[in-house]
Amino acid sequence: MTETFLIERLKLADIGDLSEFAVGSFIATFGHIYKTEDLSAFLAEWNTLRQLETQLADPDYAIALIRVQGMIIGFAKLGPI
Repeated sequence: MTETFLIERLKLADIGDLSEFAVGSFIATFGHIYKTEDLSAFLAEWNTLRQLETQLADPDYAIALIRVQGMIIGFAKLGPI
């Protein structure tokens, strides 16, 4: 069966879902290599709602969601580092 991927620009209404997805994905992928307190400190400042809102409003950033059947399965963020 072939899945159809939808790639769309991030909208303000999707920021909460993206933040939750990004944090969950980071924990699942890298959480085992960090001390709990270090992971918590990092995540408290990474892809927060406020940070995503600021980046969404900044023309130097482009953020896209990748969905399958309406569910976020990935994202891409381009911008200054």
